[in-house]
Amino acid sequence: MIRREMRAAKNSVQHEICQICEDKAHGFHFGVLSCRACSAFFRRTIALNMIYHCRFQRTCQIDKSIRCMCRRCRYEKCIALGMNPDSVQLHRDSIKSTKKSKSSIKSSKLPSLDLPPSNPKLLDDSEKELFSRINLILDEAIINPRTSEDVSLLEMFEMGLDHLRKRRSEVHFEKLADLELYHGTDDFLKTLKENWHNVVDMSGREVDLYAELLSFIRPFVLLPEDQRWPLFKQFALSFMRFERAYEVYRVLGDNLEDLRSVTFNGQVIDFYGSLLKEVHYSKEKEKCKNILSMFKFDKTQQQKGLVDPLKEIKITEVEFCALCLHLLWVPPGFDILTEKTEKTATYCRRRIFADLHNYYINSLGMTNYAVRLGDFLALMTTLEKNVSKNKEHILVADLFSLTKIHPNVYILSR
Repeated sequence: MIRREMRAAKNSVQHEICQICEDKAHGFHFGVLSCRACSAFFRRTIALNMIYHCRFQRTCQIDKSIRCMCRRCRYEKCIALGMNPDSVQLHRDSIKSTKKSKSSIKSSKLPSLDLPPSNPKLLDDSEKELFSRINLILDEAIINPRTSEDVSLLEMFEMGLDHLRKRRSEVHFEKLADLELYHGTDDFLKTLKENWHNVVDMSGREVDLYAELLSFIRPFVLLPEDQRWPLFKQFALSFMRFERAYEVYRVLGDNLEDLRSVTFNGQVIDFYGSLLKEVHYSKEKEKCKNILSMFKFDKTQQQKGLVDPLKEIKITEVEFCALCLHLLWVPPGFDILTEKTEKTATYCRRRIFADLHNYYINSLGMTNYAVRLGDFLALMTTLEKNVSKNKEHILVADLFSLTKIHPNVYILSR
């Protein structure tokens, strides 16, 4: 009798709609008739204690085509319609999901490090070590998934980005010195060097954090190890450059006269401006000029090529996430990925830009966004050239010991 009633109850919601987004309902979750996606969203929000912000007036439309675009309005709609935060189990039994995940690992067992991916000659011992560490992070996300399959790729990346920002405050313990206090003193160049070494150390930790970020991207996590690695190598340095430029705009705003940078630990600093100023104070003018010339090209590339265009375009976070995912899924070259992985990459790229289209139409009310996409296309081309030149400089700097380069960054540059 009980089972019959349960089946009847289940059948009764088959033709009902989710009260949150009007998609097909799955059942009652946290007190409200809702779909899997909205119930999963609410559970994550409460379990992870997420705080969202609306870019508009907190009146965004929430339906099945655009439910992921404004998380603040989606969450408030969940609360308004009666979802109960107290009903969320913060520590759910994961035995079932763990068993399932372990079996999926077994079925798609990846090549061991004794047989490195693609071509053994391409990986030396240091790269094997980094390869192993990155894949351990991603393998953990197979056993304990960070996202569910019903979440959009854009939302997966947004969650990963939130995680990255929180983790930075935990792993980057360095505090950079204020160079303004040392102008004209014998300690200026020494302090500048210490600051630079701290930034280099942080850049090495960033590589591991990028793996944590990508552990939220379910289709990427499920790739074989030898397919993840070339995509990760291609993504990491491009993301490092692009995200640094975006952070300047996100944190400091769109003033084109502001030439300051934002370091990985969140500090605002102006290496180049301080060096430029020190040339007038220092007793070692030639040494300062030589260091300045090393910084100048990279600073100009980053500022004129990436930061200023982002300020002028006034890129939104959803657009930024879409472009970062594009960087992840662009094939790194011919005969590097398998046909299956290339098909996955193509599908993901198309899905990302389909979601971006929905965002433009439904959230921004923008029907003609061709010019904006053209600006982003130019930006991606500039970024590609920027990263290529940056890799050359890293290899040369390491070869001639011109400056400190973190081994992780050096490996990604080869």
